[in-house]
Amino acid sequence: MPPPEPYLELDPNLPIVLMPVRLETRYFAVDDSNVELRVRIFPSSAQVTTDRPGIDPAERDETVAYWQTRMAAGDTAPATAAAWQRMVQLFGDPRARWLRQVLTPSTAPGGALVFPEVTINQPSDAASLTSQATALPTRFFVSGYVGERLQFQTAGKTVPATVTVGPHGAAADIKWQTDFNTAEAIGLAVRIRIAKSQASALTRLLVFGLREGPDAAGSQGAFDTLIERHTRGDGVALLAAGTHTNNTAEARVDALPSSSGATPAANSDGAQMATALGMDAADFAAIGATEAATDSMVGSMHTALWPLTIGYFLAPLVRNPTACFPSVRSRDGGRGRVPSIRWRRPLMPCARIGSPPPPNCLV
Repeated sequence: MPPPEPYLELDPNLPIVLMPVRLETRYFAVDDSNVELRVRIFPSSAQVTTDRPGIDPAERDETVAYWQTRMAAGDTAPATAAAWQRMVQLFGDPRARWLRQVLTPSTAPGGALVFPEVTINQPSDAASLTSQATALPTRFFVSGYVGERLQFQTAGKTVPATVTVGPHGAAADIKWQTDFNTAEAIGLAVRIRIAKSQASALTRLLVFGLREGPDAAGSQGAFDTLIERHTRGDGVALLAAGTHTNNTAEARVDALPSSSGATPAANSDGAQMATALGMDAADFAAIGATEAATDSMVGSMHTALWPLTIGYFLAPLVRNPTACFPSVRSRDGGRGRVPSIRWRRPLMPCARIGSPPPPNCLV
């Protein structure tokens, strides 16, 4: 019999966030009848950040120069725009905006600029280079399928709260990236022994996991911290429907939209995404392209088209067409009652974390 599915006890009304991971797989011979499938799990860049406790000396110097130019030339002067573009080119738009915010000066009585005290990273400070994967699940499950039929499901070991990623860091901390046994010990590698006949028939491999038990209580804080780090690093933005998320021969991925710095308005895409993720709308002030109100526009289009399409079809059949949709809320559309139905549309916009390649999207 196939193994039981995990997480069946979860509340179906509680939304969860599944972050992307990268997989590497390889078969190893065991005997004439069996093979060992080894699966390595690498957190995507969406879960990897550098917890830079301060700013680099070059970042401070360029930001101070920007504010000095802006004070001398004016907010809209070409010299101010040129100084800002230099910051964007050097540090990227999200980081430049964050630097401008944290180093916003006050004006002394004599007119001199007074910059706030901030922590300056030392050139030899390893913490400013070490990247970490956070907000990871408590453990990963590896499931193998033949078609839609589950063939096996194996749980990995417990994953640490923080995993060092990249070339920087202590040798023992980054060894998991090149050594399977070390990765297996921290839950980022799993081995499954299966029959050769079963291995040749596999059509899909699924790896997933959630934060369980005591880890679940800290999920919101861990996710909030992850997003906050990205907003002052490589950036986060919402994407309009139809936006390319992969570079192809026909189209290239656009640069990450800039943030307005304002809290998203009620019913905007940003406000709805924040609500779905359990975050405060003010936390989305640093996220780009949150101002659109896609859901309202879709609702208006449905209100306009309902009487001419499905509403017209249903009217001769039933006295109250919206009675056919008792589980869907309704609103007054001006011409009868129009159910708030979203045909073939995600409930939330896509959010892109960082710049490609590769793109990391939350849908």
